Amino acid sequence: MYFFIFKDLEEQRQWKDYLSELDNLESYIYNNEKEFSEYIKNYDNNIAVFGISSDFFLHQCPGIVETIKKSRPLAEFCIFLTDSENPISFKYLIKNNIYHVLIKPNEEEDYVKKFYRERFAVTIKKIANREKININDYISPDTKVFSEEVSNSEQKEILIKKLEDLIKGDGEEVEFFKQRVALLADEMLENALFGAPKTDVGNNLFKKGDARSTLNKEKIIFFYAYDGKTLTMEISDNWGSLLPNTVLELLEKNNNGDEVDFETPGGRGFFIMSRFFDLFHVIIDPGKETKVGGHLLMNPNFDPMNKKGFHIQVQKN
Repeated sequence: MYFFIFKDLEEQRQWKDYLSELDNLESYIYNNEKEFSEYIKNYDNNIAVFGISSDFFLHQCPGIVETIKKSRPLAEFCIFLTDSENPISFKYLIKNNIYHVLIKPNEEEDYVKKFYRERFAVTIKKIANREKININDYISPDTKVFSEEVSNSEQKEILIKKLEDLIKGDGEEVEFFKQRVALLADEMLENALFGAPKTDVGNNLFKKGDARSTLNKEKIIFFYAYDGKTLTMEISDNWGSLLPNTVLELLEKNNNGDEVDFETPGGRGFFIMSRFFDLFHVIIDPGKETKVGGHLLMNPNFDPMNKKGFHIQVQKN
Protein backbone atom coordinates (compact mmCIF):
# COMPACT_ATOMS: atom_id res chain seq x y z
CA MET A 1 0.00 0.00 0.00
CA TYR A 2 1.21 3.48 -0.96
CA PHE A 3 -0.26 6.51 0.79
CA PHE A 4 0.15 9.90 -0.93
CA ILE A 5 -0.82 13.07 0.92
CA PHE A 6 -1.76 16.04 -1.28
CA LYS A 7 -2.36 19.64 -0.29
CA ASP A 8 -5.56 19.90 -2.40
CA LEU A 9 -7.59 18.31 -5.20
CA GLU A 10 -5.74 20.24 -7.90
CA GLU A 11 -2.39 18.84 -6.80
CA GLN A 12 -3.87 15.34 -6.72
CA ARG A 13 -5.17 15.84 -10.27
CA GLN A 14 -1.75 16.93 -11.54
CA TRP A 15 -0.13 13.75 -10.21
CA LYS A 16 -2.87 11.32 -11.26
CA ASP A 17 -1.29 10.30 -14.57
CA TYR A 18 2.24 10.05 -13.19
CA LEU A 19 1.14 7.68 -10.39
CA SER A 20 -1.33 5.68 -12.47
CA GLU A 21 0.84 2.54 -12.62
CA LEU A 22 0.92 2.17 -8.84
CA ASP A 23 -1.63 -0.38 -7.63
CA ASN A 24 -3.00 0.00 -4.10
CA LEU A 25 -2.45 3.74 -4.05
CA GLU A 26 -4.39 5.65 -1.39
CA SER A 27 -4.74 9.41 -1.84
CA TYR A 28 -5.46 11.78 1.02
CA ILE A 29 -6.27 15.49 0.86
CA TYR A 30 -4.77 17.13 3.91
CA ASN A 31 -7.09 19.28 6.02
CA ASN A 32 -5.61 19.72 9.49
CA GLU A 33 -3.17 17.95 11.76
CA LYS A 34 -5.69 16.73 14.32
CA GLU A 35 -7.92 15.16 11.69
CA PHE A 36 -4.97 13.55 9.95
CA SER A 37 -3.49 12.17 13.19
CA GLU A 38 -6.78 10.45 14.04
CA TYR A 39 -7.20 9.14 10.52
CA ILE A 40 -3.75 7.61 10.22
CA LYS A 41 -3.81 6.18 13.76
CA ASN A 42 -7.02 4.27 13.01
CA TYR A 43 -6.10 3.30 9.43
CA ASP A 44 -6.03 -0.51 9.22
CA ASN A 45 -4.10 -1.20 6.02
CA ASN A 46 -0.36 -1.75 6.00
CA ILE A 47 1.42 1.23 4.42
CA ALA A 48 4.92 0.69 3.01
CA VAL A 49 5.58 4.15 1.54
CA PHE A 50 4.23 7.60 2.39
CA GLY A 51 4.44 10.27 -0.30
CA ILE A 52 4.25 13.76 1.19
CA SER A 53 3.63 16.97 -0.72
CA SER A 54 6.48 19.42 -0.32
CA ASP A 55 4.09 22.27 -1.08
CA PHE A 56 2.20 21.89 2.18
CA PHE A 57 4.53 20.34 4.77
CA LEU A 58 6.92 23.29 4.68
CA HIS A 59 4.13 25.70 5.63
CA GLN A 60 1.16 23.78 7.02
CA CYS A 61 2.44 20.73 8.86
CA PRO A 62 6.22 20.49 9.31
CA GLY A 63 5.74 17.79 11.98
CA ILE A 64 3.83 15.39 9.75
CA VAL A 65 6.65 12.84 9.48
CA GLU A 66 6.99 12.64 13.26
CA THR A 67 3.20 12.23 13.50
CA ILE A 68 3.24 9.33 11.03
CA LYS A 69 6.23 7.62 12.63
CA LYS A 70 4.41 7.37 15.96
CA SER A 71 2.06 4.77 14.48
CA ARG A 72 4.14 3.63 11.45
CA PRO A 73 7.78 3.45 12.61
CA LEU A 74 8.87 1.17 9.74
CA ALA A 75 7.34 3.18 6.89
CA GLU A 76 9.47 4.67 4.12
CA PHE A 77 8.97 8.28 2.98
CA CYS A 78 9.36 10.26 -0.20
CA ILE A 79 8.79 13.97 -0.72
CA PHE A 80 7.22 15.12 -3.97
CA LEU A 81 7.37 18.56 -5.60
CA THR A 82 4.49 19.54 -7.84
CA ASP A 83 6.05 22.85 -8.80
CA SER A 84 9.72 22.45 -9.70
CA GLU A 85 10.23 26.16 -8.96
CA ASN A 86 9.79 25.47 -5.25
CA PRO A 87 12.95 24.80 -3.21
CA ILE A 88 13.83 21.37 -1.86
CA SER A 89 14.24 21.50 1.92
CA PHE A 90 17.36 19.38 2.33
CA LYS A 91 17.55 20.30 6.01
CA TYR A 92 14.10 18.73 6.45
CA LEU A 93 15.22 15.61 4.57
CA ILE A 94 18.35 15.27 6.73
CA LYS A 95 16.44 15.85 9.97
CA ASN A 96 13.86 13.18 9.13
CA ASN A 97 16.14 10.71 7.30
CA ILE A 98 14.19 11.02 4.05
CA TYR A 99 16.18 10.02 0.98
CA HIS A 100 13.63 10.04 -1.85
CA VAL A 101 12.41 13.03 -3.87
CA LEU A 102 9.98 12.95 -6.82
CA ILE A 103 9.52 16.01 -9.01
CA LYS A 104 6.65 16.34 -11.45
CA PRO A 105 8.09 17.30 -14.85
CA ASN A 106 6.55 20.14 -16.81
CA GLU A 107 6.16 18.04 -19.94
CA GLU A 108 3.39 17.39 -22.45
CA GLU A 109 5.18 14.85 -24.67
CA ASP A 110 3.63 11.38 -24.24
CA TYR A 111 6.95 9.49 -24.32
CA VAL A 112 8.36 11.79 -21.62
CA LYS A 113 5.32 11.23 -19.41
CA LYS A 114 5.63 7.48 -19.99
CA PHE A 115 9.31 7.62 -18.99
CA TYR A 116 8.50 9.23 -15.63
CA ARG A 117 5.32 7.25 -15.01
CA GLU A 118 7.17 3.94 -15.39
CA ARG A 119 10.19 4.98 -13.36
CA PHE A 120 8.15 6.47 -10.52
CA ALA A 121 6.20 3.20 -10.26
CA VAL A 122 9.23 0.91 -10.41
CA THR A 123 11.20 2.92 -7.88
CA ILE A 124 8.40 3.31 -5.33
CA LYS A 125 7.71 -0.43 -5.49
CA LYS A 126 11.38 -1.16 -4.90
CA ILE A 127 11.44 1.25 -1.94
CA ALA A 128 8.35 -0.40 -0.49
CA ASN A 129 9.91 -3.86 -0.76
CA ARG A 130 13.28 -2.60 0.52
CA GLU A 131 14.94 -3.92 -2.62
CA LYS A 132 17.96 -2.40 -4.32
CA ILE A 133 17.32 -0.27 -7.37
CA ASN A 134 18.99 -2.06 -10.27
CA ILE A 135 19.87 -0.98 -13.79
CA ASN A 136 17.74 -3.85 -15.14
CA ASP A 137 14.62 -2.40 -13.50
CA TYR A 138 14.69 0.61 -15.82
CA ILE A 139 15.24 -0.93 -19.25
CA SER A 140 13.18 -3.14 -21.53
CA PRO A 141 14.02 -6.86 -21.29
CA ASP A 142 15.55 -6.99 -24.78
CA THR A 143 18.02 -4.13 -24.14
CA LYS A 144 21.62 -5.28 -23.70
CA VAL A 145 23.37 -4.23 -20.49
CA PHE A 146 27.10 -3.73 -20.91
CA SER A 147 29.47 -4.08 -17.96
CA GLU A 148 33.11 -3.04 -17.88
CA GLU A 149 35.49 -3.63 -15.00
CA VAL A 150 37.62 -0.53 -14.45
CA SER A 151 41.23 -1.39 -13.59
CA ASN A 152 42.92 1.98 -14.15
CA SER A 153 42.22 5.66 -14.76
CA GLU A 154 43.33 5.39 -18.40
CA GLN A 155 40.13 3.49 -19.24
CA LYS A 156 37.98 6.56 -18.70
CA GLU A 157 38.29 7.95 -22.24
CA ILE A 158 37.83 4.49 -23.76
CA LEU A 159 34.56 3.96 -21.87
CA ILE A 160 33.24 7.40 -22.78
CA LYS A 161 33.97 6.69 -26.46
CA LYS A 162 32.01 3.40 -26.24
CA LEU A 163 29.04 5.27 -24.78
CA GLU A 164 29.12 7.91 -27.51
CA ASP A 165 29.32 5.22 -30.20
CA LEU A 166 26.11 3.64 -28.89
CA ILE A 167 24.15 6.82 -29.63
CA LYS A 168 23.29 6.98 -33.32
CA GLY A 169 22.01 9.93 -35.32
CA ASP A 170 22.88 13.52 -36.09
CA GLY A 171 21.68 16.97 -35.12
CA GLU A 172 21.82 19.27 -32.12
CA GLU A 173 19.57 17.10 -29.94
CA VAL A 174 21.77 14.02 -30.41
CA GLU A 175 24.97 16.01 -29.95
CA PHE A 176 23.74 17.57 -26.70
CA PHE A 177 22.65 14.13 -25.49
CA LYS A 178 26.14 12.76 -26.17
CA GLN A 179 27.66 15.68 -24.27
CA ARG A 180 25.44 14.98 -21.26
CA VAL A 181 26.37 11.29 -21.32
CA ALA A 182 30.10 12.02 -21.60
CA LEU A 183 30.03 14.59 -18.81
CA LEU A 184 28.18 12.29 -16.43
CA ALA A 185 30.29 9.24 -17.22
CA ASP A 186 33.46 11.26 -16.64
CA GLU A 187 32.26 12.42 -13.20
CA MET A 188 31.01 8.96 -12.19
CA LEU A 189 34.37 7.40 -13.05
CA GLU A 190 36.30 10.19 -11.31
CA ASN A 191 34.26 9.75 -8.13
CA ALA A 192 34.75 5.98 -8.07
CA LEU A 193 38.49 6.23 -8.77
CA PHE A 194 39.36 9.18 -6.53
CA GLY A 195 36.44 9.91 -4.19
CA ALA A 196 35.55 6.43 -2.90
CA PRO A 197 38.95 5.07 -1.72
CA LYS A 198 39.45 6.18 1.90
CA THR A 199 41.87 5.60 4.74
CA ASP A 200 40.59 4.28 8.07
CA VAL A 201 40.15 7.87 9.26
CA GLY A 202 38.22 8.96 6.15
CA ASN A 203 40.93 10.71 4.16
CA ASN A 204 41.23 10.26 0.39
CA LEU A 205 43.82 7.70 -0.69
CA PHE A 206 44.33 9.26 -4.12
CA LYS A 207 44.53 12.75 -5.52
CA LYS A 208 41.99 13.54 -8.22
CA GLY A 209 43.53 13.60 -11.68
CA ASP A 210 46.50 11.35 -10.91
CA ALA A 211 47.06 8.24 -13.03
CA ARG A 212 46.32 5.17 -10.96
CA SER A 213 45.44 1.48 -11.10
CA THR A 214 42.96 -0.26 -8.83
CA LEU A 215 44.29 -1.80 -5.63
CA ASN A 216 44.37 -5.45 -4.73
CA LYS A 217 40.76 -6.53 -3.96
CA GLU A 218 39.39 -3.15 -5.13
CA LYS A 219 36.60 -3.58 -7.68
CA ILE A 220 34.99 -0.89 -9.83
CA ILE A 221 32.38 -1.88 -12.42
CA PHE A 222 30.69 0.45 -14.92
CA PHE A 223 27.29 -0.63 -16.31
CA TYR A 224 25.39 0.99 -19.17
CA ALA A 225 22.47 0.33 -21.50
CA TYR A 226 20.75 2.28 -24.28
CA ASP A 227 17.37 1.58 -25.88
CA GLY A 228 17.36 4.36 -28.48
CA LYS A 229 15.64 6.92 -26.26
CA THR A 230 16.94 6.36 -22.74
CA LEU A 231 20.50 5.75 -21.61
CA THR A 232 21.05 4.26 -18.17
CA MET A 233 24.42 4.25 -16.40
CA GLU A 234 25.59 2.92 -13.06
CA ILE A 235 28.99 2.56 -11.41
CA SER A 236 29.79 0.46 -8.37
CA ASP A 237 32.78 0.34 -6.05
CA ASN A 238 33.40 -1.98 -3.13
CA TRP A 239 34.40 0.71 -0.62
CA GLY A 240 30.93 1.66 0.61
CA SER A 241 32.40 4.85 2.04
CA LEU A 242 29.67 7.32 1.02
CA LEU A 243 27.20 8.52 3.66
CA PRO A 244 23.58 9.38 2.70
CA ASN A 245 23.57 12.70 4.53
CA THR A 246 26.82 13.65 2.78
CA VAL A 247 24.93 13.32 -0.51
CA LEU A 248 22.07 15.48 0.80
CA GLU A 249 24.47 18.13 2.12
CA LEU A 250 26.23 18.34 -1.25
CA LEU A 251 22.90 18.54 -3.06
CA GLU A 252 21.77 21.34 -0.75
CA LYS A 253 24.83 23.42 -1.62
CA ASN A 254 24.46 22.69 -5.32
CA ASN A 255 20.73 23.27 -5.76
CA ASN A 256 19.52 25.99 -3.44
CA GLY A 257 21.57 28.94 -4.51
CA ASP A 258 24.70 28.40 -2.42
CA GLU A 259 28.13 28.36 -3.98
CA VAL A 260 28.78 25.00 -5.61
CA ASP A 261 31.08 22.81 -3.50
CA PHE A 262 33.82 21.49 -5.77
CA GLU A 263 36.34 20.98 -2.95
CA THR A 264 34.56 18.26 -0.96
CA PRO A 265 35.14 14.86 -2.59
CA GLY A 266 32.12 14.19 -4.79
CA GLY A 267 31.04 17.84 -4.75
CA ARG A 268 31.52 18.47 -8.46
CA GLY A 269 30.21 14.99 -9.31
CA PHE A 270 26.94 15.40 -7.44
CA PHE A 271 26.51 18.89 -8.84
CA ILE A 272 26.76 17.44 -12.36
CA MET A 273 24.44 14.52 -11.54
CA SER A 274 21.84 16.80 -9.97
CA ARG A 275 21.75 18.88 -13.17
CA PHE A 276 22.25 16.44 -16.06
CA PHE A 277 20.55 13.18 -15.09
CA ASP A 278 16.76 13.15 -15.48
CA LEU A 279 16.59 10.97 -12.39
CA PHE A 280 19.50 9.58 -10.39
CA HIS A 281 20.06 7.14 -7.57
CA VAL A 282 22.66 6.26 -4.95
CA ILE A 283 22.73 2.86 -3.25
CA ILE A 284 24.95 2.43 -0.20
CA ASP A 285 25.85 -0.79 1.54
CA PRO A 286 28.09 0.69 4.28
CA GLY A 287 31.64 -0.61 4.14
CA LYS A 288 30.80 -2.96 1.27
CA GLU A 289 29.50 -1.19 -1.83
CA THR A 290 28.37 2.12 -3.28
CA LYS A 291 26.40 2.35 -6.53
CA VAL A 292 25.72 5.65 -8.26
CA GLY A 293 23.71 5.93 -11.44
CA GLY A 294 20.80 7.38 -13.29
CA HIS A 295 18.79 7.75 -16.44
CA LEU A 296 18.95 10.19 -19.32
CA LEU A 297 16.06 10.70 -21.69
CA MET A 298 16.74 12.15 -25.12
CA ASN A 299 14.41 15.10 -24.76
CA PRO A 300 14.68 18.37 -26.76
CA ASN A 301 13.10 20.24 -23.82
CA PHE A 302 15.72 19.12 -21.30
CA ASP A 303 16.86 21.99 -19.07
CA PRO A 304 19.83 21.46 -16.72
CA MET A 305 18.53 24.25 -14.48
CA ASN A 306 15.36 22.32 -13.61
CA LYS A 307 15.49 20.34 -10.37
CA LYS A 308 15.81 16.57 -10.72
CA GLY A 309 14.40 13.81 -8.56
CA PHE A 310 16.67 11.34 -6.78
CA HIS A 311 16.70 8.25 -4.60
CA ILE A 312 19.25 7.31 -1.94
CA GLN A 313 18.99 3.79 -0.58
CA VAL A 314 20.89 2.57 2.47
CA GLN A 315 21.05 -1.18 2.92
CA LYS A 316 20.34 -2.22 6.50
CA ASN A 317 22.66 -4.94 7.81
